[in-house]
Formats: sequence, structure tokens, C-alpha cells
Amino acid sequence: MPPDLPQATLRVLLVEDDADDAELVRAELEDQLGACALHQVETRRDFEEALSGCGWDVIVSDVHLPGFSALEALYARDASGRDLPLVLLSGYIGEEAAAALIKAGAADFVAKSNLRSLPGVINRCLREAQVLRERAAAQAALAASEARYRGLVEMLPVAMLMVDRNGMIVLANAEAERLFDWPRAELVGRAARTLVPPELRDCLPPLWRAIHRDASTLRLGTGKTLMALRRDGALVPIEIALSPVDTADGPMALASVVDVSLRKRAEAEILSSREQLRELTAHLNRAKEEERAVIAREIHDELGGLLTGARIEVANMARELPPQRLDLVTAAGSVEALLDQALDITRRISRQLRPAILDYGIVAALDWQARDFSKRTGIGCQLDTDTEDVELEPERATAVFRIAQEALTNVARHAGASRVRFEFATGPGNAFTLRIADDGSGITGEDIAKSGSFGIRSMRERAQFLGGELAIGAAPGGGTEVELRVAAQRGGIAPALAGELWS
Repeated sequence: MPPDLPQATLRVLLVEDDADDAELVRAELEDQLGACALHQVETRRDFEEALSGCGWDVIVSDVHLPGFSALEALYARDASGRDLPLVLLSGYIGEEAAAALIKAGAADFVAKSNLRSLPGVINRCLREAQVLRERAAAQAALAASEARYRGLVEMLPVAMLMVDRNGMIVLANAEAERLFDWPRAELVGRAARTLVPPELRDCLPPLWRAIHRDASTLRLGTGKTLMALRRDGALVPIEIALSPVDTADGPMALASVVDVSLRKRAEAEILSSREQLRELTAHLNRAKEEERAVIAREIHDELGGLLTGARIEVANMARELPPQRLDLVTAAGSVEALLDQALDITRRISRQLRPAILDYGIVAALDWQARDFSKRTGIGCQLDTDTEDVELEPERATAVFRIAQEALTNVARHAGASRVRFEFATGPGNAFTLRIADDGSGITGEDIAKSGSFGIRSMRERAQFLGGELAIGAAPGGGTEVELRVAAQRGGIAPALAGELWS
């Protein structure tokens, strides 16, 4: 057995009983390949011992030996587990015999009369053996990776399906069994198209091609809801992520399928709850405005009438007093003045509760509001508008008026402003925009978000009732700007959330 040699040295195990032929082989190899370690054996026992004791690169075997043959050498090599190329060497062998040996595992055949070709054959066999070893190692690594991958897929809390290029399911995890209500043994081998409604089945092949063409993951169902078809025919809302995967069996698609039925129900419940809350808010506002209107009428008609009657009686009494009773005349005049003040307060409270000017339209009401605000606070305010009126239902007109009232109240209380820009403009489709901007100290995000901002919260609720958008922030050049954009539409509560929930 040869001693340990540098790795670059070719190690040849030669099965040959003719010493002269062995030397010819050695000479030919060293002539073309340089130094090599060649070990000659003649018997099966020596061959098996040599296989177990040294890392050979190649086996060269004579076809027929007195007590040992190339076929036996092949069996012994395979039994040893050594993956070594075996090159046949013989003076003469028939084609059928050579083919049978190659079929049994021999790498190639070289005639002893053509030893010159042996080094080239060995080199080619070594290259092919290296390619095969690398391929086997890659396949083993891929198989191990796939095993780990399958284990990971099995542990995931979402349904996982592996689909081949023909649309057939080759892998399914336990969660897929639960979602689709099919035993795994029946899921595997089933066409993926049977798990979706008929109207979606033609979409699957293009999706498969798309993810492999773009080498990217596609996410489906995050906008318009997709449906999965269970074994009992029930539909389940799902979201899918499709990813390309290269496997030992070729390219496949990995589908991650999430059952979103619970989330959809929760979203529907939240949507319903929000809608009910908005309906309740609208109802409360409507009831509050109706109550205000009743109180305003009672104050204006009943209390105002009583005060007016009392003033008339006092005036009549004053005229009947003797001129010389100046004390009584003065007292009567004071009572008249007090009654006039009471009438003014009554009218002001009545207007605040429900301005009668609203009966003449929202534009007229806003114009009165601007003039009244300027008169009361001394802050310059005038309505700029491009229309004489916009047709609005009473409830909607009142909501717009209250938003403007709250905005102007905040200016008077907090802004420290000297002027207010008050604009009302119409837009396409009978939409309109209300804008109130002051030149005061401005508002911060903390001011808007603080828990006690009930006025701002009230404005937002009214804007939602109108189906509009309310923006509050810094005005150009300083100060605060409140902008309401709304389409003048009739009736009902506006949709609470944009976007579709169900397909």
C-alpha cells in the first residue's frame, strides 16, 4: 500500500496480474500526468483491503484475472461505499461484455493495445466523477433544506400550499387542512384551482407565471377580498401571498393563505358601531337643535311677549303719574330701561339658541354671523362669498352654521386676533367650502389633540354628518385656519369609512 502522498498526486488502484502490463500502465500515466501513486492488486482480498485503507482517485481493472474479475471488482467497490470511477482495461473484450460491465457501473473501457488513451480517459472520468459528486452534494443539501423548509411550513400558524407548474398541490400543512376542510392526503395531488370559486380559476396560471417571471412575491386580497372554497362549498375570505420557490423538482409557487373571516367580522362590527355612533350623534344634535328651536321660540314669543307687555304697562303707568312726583317718574323710567335690557338679552339668547336668520338660507345666516361677531368682539370679520345661497336641508344648514359659530368662538377666546378671513365658496357638483382664518397666535397639534377639545370634536362630528372633511391647522402667514369641504348632498349620515370592505 503506498505511503501518504500530496493531495495533487494521482492515486490509482490497479487490478492486474501481469507485472509487465502494470509497468506499462505506470509509465503511460507518469509520462502524461506526472507523478502518480499506483498500487497493484491481483486478488479480491487484496482489492478490498486496499479500498479500505487509502483514498484512491480511480480504479483501473483488467477484465479477466485467474481468480478475480472486473465485475467482481465493481461489486466490491459498490459494497465498500466508495464512489470511485472504474476504468476497464483488457486486451480483448466483446462489445456485449463491455456494454454489460459499463451498465453494471464501469466508467469506460480502454484496450491494452491503446494504452496511450488511458490518461485522457482517466482525466475525463475524474471530471465526470467530480461533477456527479458535486451534484449529489447539492441535491443532498437541497433535500436537507427542503426538509427544514417543510418543517418550518408545518409549524406556521397560516395555511401553506406548494403548487407546481401544472397547478397541482404538492405540499400542504396542518393549517391548510383546517382552512379548506380537506384531509392533507386529499389536498396533496389536488388541483389548486378547486380551492377557489369558479370565477377566479382562470386567474391562477397567469399569477403563477408572473411570480416566476418577476421573481417577486404577489400579495392578493389586501384590497378587494378574495374567497377560498371549502370542501362543504362555504366561502371563506382570505389574503394570499404567492412566492416563487426553486426546488429539486423544478420551480414552484408557495402560497401563504390567511383566513381573515374573524378580522372581516370585526371590521364589519366596528364599521357598524361607528355608523351607529354617528347616527346617535346626529340624532342627539338634531334633538338638541329642535330643543333649542323650541326654547328660542318660547323665549322670543312667551317671555318676549311678557316683557313687551310689562314695558307697555309701565309706560302707561308713567304717563298717568303726577308730574310733581319725580321720584315715581324716575323709578318708572328705570323700570322701562331694565325691561328694554331684558328684551335685548331675550332676543340675543333666542338668536344664539336658533337664529331665525337660518330660515333665509345658510349664506344669509353666515353673513349675519360675521357682522354679529365683528360687532360683539371688535375683531374685523366680513363674509366673502361667490353665491347668494346654497340649497341645504335645515339640519345640514344648521350644522354648517354651528361649525362656523364654534370656529369664531375659538377665535374670540384663544386667538388674540385682530382680523378674521371668512369665506364661503361653491364648487363643482354643488359642493362648497367654508374657510375661517385668523391672524392670531395660531394653534398647535397639542391644542388640537388635547382631551378637552370638545369644540373641535363637535366640529369634526358635524363635518362627518355632512359627509365632508374638516381641516384645522396653521394659516398661511400665521394664525389658525379652519376649512370645511363638503358636497351639498341630501339626507342621511355620510359613509363613515372610505374603501370597500367586501368584494
